[in-house]
Amino acid sequence: MRNSQCSADDCNGASYCRGFCSAHYQKFMGNGTLQTTKRDAGTGTINNRGYISHAHKKGQKLEHRIVAEIALGKKIDPTIVVHHADGNKINNNRSNLVICPSQKYHALLHIRQDAHEDTGDANKRKCYICKKYDSIENLSSKRNGNSPVHLKCRYTRKTRSRAYNIKGLVFMSASEASNHFNVTNRTIYRWCAEWGTSKIDTPCFHKDRY
Repeated sequence: MRNSQCSADDCNGASYCRGFCSAHYQKFMGNGTLQTTKRDAGTGTINNRGYISHAHKKGQKLEHRIVAEIALGKKIDPTIVVHHADGNKINNNRSNLVICPSQKYHALLHIRQDAHEDTGDANKRKCYICKKYDSIENLSSKRNGNSPVHLKCRYTRKTRSRAYNIKGLVFMSASEASNHFNVTNRTIYRWCAEWGTSKIDTPCFHKDRY
């Protein structure tokens, strides 16, 4: 489970990702470390993406890909992605590197890693609307498995969007609105509260909402 507070020293910020607050996470991902000391000569430079790179006859080459090629004993295809298991871009030990056959596989690793950190279960997925994790069986997704969503969340979003966009319905009571949009009165009351409407019994869908 992910801690609720940033793990950086003397920081009381809320945990955002990888155990850091938003500011320390950006620094960690950019530098690979929270320290700002200058790197020793011959150890490469950290590029603008936070990876260690070394001078090469054809330009710069990333250190983690060099380590992966040495471990495999051959050059790796450009489509292959080398993943850092602990999220630290400058930790290029062999035990920390995972060779992914494609970017799709690499993205799946990050999804499972984030789910494990947030819920303790790598098999759960996050609904892209309500941002809550749930079992895969309770979520619907596209054929490629992307964009998991609760059917209830998707239906609510479509219905709410329809309520915002209909031009002809200028004045309706809560009962009329619930019948028209096929939702309960409670849902209409909640929408009115979110939109700042104070009088539920009077027409609750008025002209400035469309």
